[in-house]
Amino acid sequence: MARSFSLVVTLLLTALALFIGSSRPASAVTDPIYTLPFFAQYMKTCGFGCYSGHLGTDYQLGDPSVGGEWVVAAADGTVFLTGYVKGPGQAGHYMEIDHSNGRQTRYLHLQSAPAVAFGPGVSRGQLLGYEGNSGSPWCQDPPACNDWQSPYHLHFETKINGTAVDPYPPANQLWSTDPPSYAEGESVGVTSWASNRLDVFVRGNNGQLYHKWWNGSQWNPVGSWEGGHGGCLLGGPAAVSRMANRIDVFVRWCDSTLYKRSWDGTQWLPWQPIPGSCLKSEPAVASWSSTRLDLFVRGCYDALHWNYSNNGGVSWAGWQPDLGGCLNAAPGAATWGGNHLAVFVRRCEDNTLHRNFYFGGPWSGFVGLGGCLGSGPGADSWAVNRLDVFIRGCSDFMWHNYSSNGGTTFSGFIEATGCITSGAGVTSRMYNFLDIFAAAVEETGICGRSPGPEALGRPGWTSVLGHDGCLLTDA
Repeated sequence: MARSFSLVVTLLLTALALFIGSSRPASAVTDPIYTLPFFAQYMKTCGFGCYSGHLGTDYQLGDPSVGGEWVVAAADGTVFLTGYVKGPGQAGHYMEIDHSNGRQTRYLHLQSAPAVAFGPGVSRGQLLGYEGNSGSPWCQDPPACNDWQSPYHLHFETKINGTAVDPYPPANQLWSTDPPSYAEGESVGVTSWASNRLDVFVRGNNGQLYHKWWNGSQWNPVGSWEGGHGGCLLGGPAAVSRMANRIDVFVRWCDSTLYKRSWDGTQWLPWQPIPGSCLKSEPAVASWSSTRLDLFVRGCYDALHWNYSNNGGVSWAGWQPDLGGCLNAAPGAATWGGNHLAVFVRRCEDNTLHRNFYFGGPWSGFVGLGGCLGSGPGADSWAVNRLDVFIRGCSDFMWHNYSSNGGTTFSGFIEATGCITSGAGVTSRMYNFLDIFAAAVEETGICGRSPGPEALGRPGWTSVLGHDGCLLTDA
């Protein structure tokens, strides 16, 4: 189907939005808390106990002939051991993380010394090092061991009270989803209140809110981010503009409640709590008038929750009855005009995309749109009856799905581009134009050696640190 809209696709360096650890309620030692310790496509080559003494799971990541894929933390924790054991048949460069309550993970055969030193806290999805083959060669045909090789791979272990255990069923189910999924990755908050204005918000590595804006000619502040917003954020922010020179930013606070901070045209107002909220992921927000705000969150029991304000957030209607569904990531929301809302979610059962519509009456209920989501979706609208949804796919490419008839039908997933490690932040600042922001593995936006936008004959992703974005046009 021919299309003629334009997209500006911009990269946010993950180093500017590192996750921050937080104190959380104690949970059972066998609770399913882990996500996959990488973002790349993978093959499980040797499971727990595949031969005597093999106490972990081996994963071949990306291109097996090259190595070097990201290795990331499977859950929040503290680095309590790093080291190097020379081969043959040894760990090589490795790291161990304590996840509290008797739980530990180990990451072996890294390409070089770990990227994180002993002691600091790390957050789920944070870079630890790179897939390698240190500690090699290894016996390929135990117990005879006539064949010794040095394949690139990650050896990943899970421990309970110091004893290595199999994280996979039927022995255990230690993954946060079944089948295991990638770390959700923090979303980027982005909004626009004029055709030459973009406002981008991220969580800094100190857990506070940071801001950067585009004024039509450059990113400001030049070479840095605006701080001073404070806050105690769990995950990335969501942002919306109700009118010119007005911005509302919503975040999941460190106690998993919802807070708002607003720009009133002259100054940033203090943080305000939204009563009665309990979030399990980042929020989503949409606005269809100068006084209307619609909030969507994944509640603490994984259902979709909705709250709205008709006076710009001075007061709230209260959290409406559950809209149902089972979410395992942050929702995405969009509106194309008065009393028209669309919310998109990643479903618990199979990580596929589902949508729910509101036209002033009852909600439509969830309808599946397929796909495989590695993070929550991002969405916006640039015209009446137009909806554009962007997802991080399960292999970390960004995919696009759109509707030109108010959501009655969708295009299906198209235009795989880049390699992102977060949900996509999406905004439209004029008719037929979209800006998409995401954290990416590399400044080029290319996922390892997989084909990215350059292979499609288009420019690549560009850093907001010193560039104006990158125009992609489909005709």
